[in-house]
Amino acid sequence: FCKVRHQLKSKRKRKIHGFKCLIIFLISVFCVSGVDGQQDWGVNYSPSYVCALKGSTVQLSCTVKYPHYHQLKTVFWTKPAVAVTETPNLCLDPENRGRVQCVSEYKDTYRITLTNVTEADKHIYYCRFTTNTEDGKWTGIPGAQLDVTDLQVETQQSVKVRDSVTLTCKSSCSLPQQTTFIWFRNRQRLTTGIITENQLQLQSVSRHDSGNYQCAVSEYQHLKSPPVYLQVGYPPKSVSVSISPSAEIVEGDSVTLSCSMELIFMNILFQGFRELLCTQLLGLWWDVED
Repeated sequence: FCKVRHQLKSKRKRKIHGFKCLIIFLISVFCVSGVDGQQDWGVNYSPSYVCALKGSTVQLSCTVKYPHYHQLKTVFWTKPAVAVTETPNLCLDPENRGRVQCVSEYKDTYRITLTNVTEADKHIYYCRFTTNTEDGKWTGIPGAQLDVTDLQVETQQSVKVRDSVTLTCKSSCSLPQQTTFIWFRNRQRLTTGIITENQLQLQSVSRHDSGNYQCAVSEYQHLKSPPVYLQVGYPPKSVSVSISPSAEIVEGDSVTLSCSMELIFMNILFQGFRELLCTQLLGLWWDVED
């Protein structure tokens, strides 16, 4: 009887020990390894947003994350699908040949390089990867967003001598904070003026400041904005007035006042007779006849 009882106790101990081992195994699998848990899957993007100049080169990187017991099979960059079932591999797309490159930077990190970007490249880009299991598929959301912009110069187009002028280099999206702007007049890089971020300030301008102004960023000096012409006007010189007829004038007579002047504007010399509006004689108010 004692022998049988001892055998039953031994069997119960083995069952309890086996049950404990099973519990420990399940905890290690589900809590430590995180089987099928979303915390074991993911994609990190660097950078997650880019504002790029039209014609420039853009690089996006993604680092993929998956359970340690999976083996990575494929990783590729894609963009919003045209069809429901379509997830195109951008680096295998014939339309992108020679302009888009994909490389593996280091373990689990993959980079896409887009050269000569255009408006058509404005998308959200995703990293998609698969592992050696049937359900081992993952697309990294929310992805990395690419905006594409060009540069435009804004300023008042006509100013007077000794005025102060501010020119602004504008873009449709926010370029990186470390962007350095440079300025050109008549295609020559400016060494005068005060440059603050995306603005150029010209103080006490002269007629030599007239010309076509363009802006660019230091990294892509060849990607200039369209030119904007700045006119610096001079006041008229050698103003003289003549009265016709020159004889004595009495009340009720008709009189013509004519103004002769030299006007320098846009670096061109104009000379001729202008008919004055007599509200302010010699106050530089005139009506220019076409």
